Amino acid sequence: SSTDEPMFDCEDAAENSGISFLVDDDFMLIKVIGAIPQSDVEKCIDAASMIREFDGVIEVWIDSEGGAVSPALILCGALLETKAETKATIFTSAYSGAAWIAGCCDTLKIHVYSQMLFHKPYSCFPDFATTSSVETTMKEIEYISSVACVNFIGGFMTPKEMAQYTNGLDVIIGA
Repeated sequence: SSTDEPMFDCEDAAENSGISFLVDDDFMLIKVIGAIPQSDVEKCIDAASMIREFDGVIEVWIDSEGGAVSPALILCGALLETKAETKATIFTSAYSGAAWIAGCCDTLKIHVYSQMLFHKPYSCFPDFATTSSVETTMKEIEYISSVACVNFIGGFMTPKEMAQYTNGLDVIIGA
């Protein structure tokens, strides 16, 4: 039988971790499953221009603890710039870069007992931000994490809590 609820196979997810793309004429499915490996960066670069130009619906299915920053950033940038309607669904978890990806979509559905973890990028690599050669990348990460956070948790936080997040507070949201 057909339902509006996406079906999610945990065994399939365990075998196929990382970022994957399925594309049809007016529909694209992006799966972010398990740890995001650095090796997915080329795949995300290849898909980014297609995402930006796509003129249909893009669904992003997420069950991920985050992982490598570069693939997540590339995907976030493309989702923020696309003409398509973007919808994220979190099945159990979206931590770190996976939460940023969810936050860069137009709408978000969080399944019962699911969690999101937003944190400032500096908590990922405390010494990384002190190197001048990575200043631009850190600004990109800072911008995307802020956009993602404000999109989905800004409405649930007081101005004081948002200021605390801006100054390094980690935020965990549970459905």
